[in-house]
Amino acid sequence: MNVISKSRYLEGLWCPLLFWCRFNDPSRIPELDRMSLFRMSVGHRIGDLAKGLFQGGVEVPHGSDSIRRTLELLERRVPLFEPAFSSDGLFCKVDLLVPAHEDEWDLFEVKSSTKVEEKHLLDVAFQLYVLKLCNVKVRSASVIVVNNEYVRRGELDVSGLLSSYDVTDEVLPLVSEVADNVAFLRDVLSGPEPKVSYGIDCREPDKCPVCSKVLEGFSIFRLHRFRSKAYELINEGIIDLDSIPGDVRLSDKQRIQVDCERSGKLHVDVPLLREFLGGVEYPLHLLDFESFNSAIPLFDDTRAYEHVPFQFSLHVVKSRGAEPEHFEFLAEPKGDPRAQLLDALRVVGPSGSVMAFNVGFERRMLEQLCDLFPESSSFLHGIIDRLVDLQVVFRDFVIYHPDQHGKTGMKAVLPALTGKSYGDLDVSRGDEAMVLFQEALESGRRLSEGERRALLEYCALDTQGMLDILRRLYDLAS
Repeated sequence: MNVISKSRYLEGLWCPLLFWCRFNDPSRIPELDRMSLFRMSVGHRIGDLAKGLFQGGVEVPHGSDSIRRTLELLERRVPLFEPAFSSDGLFCKVDLLVPAHEDEWDLFEVKSSTKVEEKHLLDVAFQLYVLKLCNVKVRSASVIVVNNEYVRRGELDVSGLLSSYDVTDEVLPLVSEVADNVAFLRDVLSGPEPKVSYGIDCREPDKCPVCSKVLEGFSIFRLHRFRSKAYELINEGIIDLDSIPGDVRLSDKQRIQVDCERSGKLHVDVPLLREFLGGVEYPLHLLDFESFNSAIPLFDDTRAYEHVPFQFSLHVVKSRGAEPEHFEFLAEPKGDPRAQLLDALRVVGPSGSVMAFNVGFERRMLEQLCDLFPESSSFLHGIIDRLVDLQVVFRDFVIYHPDQHGKTGMKAVLPALTGKSYGDLDVSRGDEAMVLFQEALESGRRLSEGERRALLEYCALDTQGMLDILRRLYDLAS
């Protein structure tokens, strides 16, 4: 009999095909990428912090002996960290099990998210079911999550950073469903590869490592903001844009995409494009920030998951057609980088547009710097007031290239319009930059020359890419 752990149980409830592949065809499941591994490490760190809330606790050793050691430690009636339980082919580890009155226990599940989610309740329900099979009496069940309202000032206050929510009443009805769910999953395992209905059997197909790979081959799945309707049509066997029934209502943007992909031609609304370009003032500053957002606030006056900028790239074009000047800043991964970043940012001149791609992020970084350094608010607000969002012409489908495949982000627009891409870079995504810098910061090590070069090249391409896109827009407008 295959042993079903709580992680596999949750996987099965989210997607039976993924669950089936895990046991029968694991080669179809890609290895975890660096970002996924980083998120797991964050979860472990939050779990370790939560253990500090319970004095006198004992860590149950990992390995094949963990179940036997758990049974021995239960007799000592002390808080147990990661005790292991198994019965009837089911296995779970409990994050924290704390003795209550007489022979009962309080169960705590620790999550690195900032709120209690449905999947957390299903997780706890499975644990309560297994513990009941093992004759362990649980008085209450709680989920501990990160409090993103806590502001660090001085030493980290773990009791302020972590919040506990009693979910006993919400979970108990779910416990009664576990037996039937387990029976269903065992039938899945013993049968042929299951056919799933997207959005129904597989609840988040775009995030599923198996189903998302299948969906990538369906052009209808790429239709702009069409996810839930796309699932319905794919389940009916309609997988191509050309096959969308006539009675399916499409938005104006979706209609533009369909027309472009059928014709292979670029869509340009020249009057609206000229209107946008007419609002661009020189000297033009093209700005991009990179940031990290640690679950555990690392510096004073920061919250959990607050974005802290550590790098920027800036291209300055004094007049249209002039050669750009490039400025850049990358902090050393030691201490709070924001004061140094602010000093370096003063190369931004007092006049002309400040352009970003998806400007909301840059605005938020600048506003946070205003809050932290009120003495510089005049300078920073001078930048904020001149912000221009280059993405708006793509988000509004003023321009649409069929190679964008429904996406309006920089990673889709740049190659579609200019032929350039991030594919050859050692760091090619913002989350990769974040992880690289944050891991160095938390470990206290310096960035290698190769790592520094990779971060600088990535951020520089963001602003150089905006400049290349802008040049293309001027050509199209003429």
